[in-house]
Amino acid sequence: MTLPLRAILFQCLFLCLAIAIESLILRWRLGYGRQTSVEYAMSMNFLSTIVGWVIFFFVQPLLPAPLREQLISYILFDQVYSSEWFVGVNTLLILVALGTFFGTFVIELTGLNLLERILNRNQPVEEPTDKPVSQYYDRFNQQKTIRASRYHALVILIANAFSYTAILGVLVIRFFMINVARPVA
Repeated sequence: MTLPLRAILFQCLFLCLAIAIESLILRWRLGYGRQTSVEYAMSMNFLSTIVGWVIFFFVQPLLPAPLREQLISYILFDQVYSSEWFVGVNTLLILVALGTFFGTFVIELTGLNLLERILNRNQPVEEPTDKPVSQYYDRFNQQKTIRASRYHALVILIANAFSYTAILGVLVIRFFMINVARPVA
């Protein structure tokens, strides 16, 4: 059995990078404390990573054999073989990268909303007062909640954009170090 150690190490590096960047943005834009922002960023990124790998392992058996072999060899072992699927690999990589970005955004936004719901349930509930609540006040609270959820979505989108940009930068540097900076033998 071959262990894809390089893939595991890069996944850990990318997770650390994404957690650091996204926790800074959560702290800066949402006003969470340091520990809370790191915990939220870790939870969201672990959730999106687990869902991503589960999707990968469910989708790859459905692919045609040459594409499946190409995908597994590239993701797990960092090797690309020439085949009829290799011709359109740039377009396919761009589409997969865009799908991954927006999929991660949706998963992390859902994760943030779930975390806030779970953690807010543990706070003490205010006792209801005898005063009737006006219809205007209810509408104001609904609009406030909608604005807050839109702002959370924007913050998660910005955090993902920054973390994906940093990861892309690492991949570009790695590409140039492997392919361009090779010593001529």
